[in-house]
Amino acid sequence: DTVMKLLLKIRETVPDTPERFVFVSEKSSTHYTVAAVYSSFKRTVRRIGYPALRVHDLRHTYAVLSLLAGDDIKTLQCNMGHFSASFTLDVYGHFTDDMKRNSSKKMTAFISENFPDESSQ
Repeated sequence: DTVMKLLLKIRETVPDTPERFVFVSEKSSTHYTVAAVYSSFKRTVRRIGYPALRVHDLRHTYAVLSLLAGDDIKTLQCNMGHFSASFTLDVYGHFTDDMKRNSSKKMTAFISENFPDESSQ
């Protein structure tokens, strides 16, 4: 919701032209070049003391955090723009092991609460 509100606000304040971009330089009123974004990212990463990261690493971070937040694979596949959910599983499936353990704990608790006679056997 927050991102969508921000993008809609930009849409309302920036003229509807083919040159409309989200990230625009205040000095020149044109979009930032890929090289400028890359350079700024690298500088920021160095400044905060992180190891060498690529901008693409942010995409992987988003995917992992989405899984940890509870997004299902099909939703993540759509959000990432992957062709298939199986590709998404191949790339990020190893991050779901903790989710499987948590699911098992939830089911154990659910069964214990709702079927106490059966769960004590």
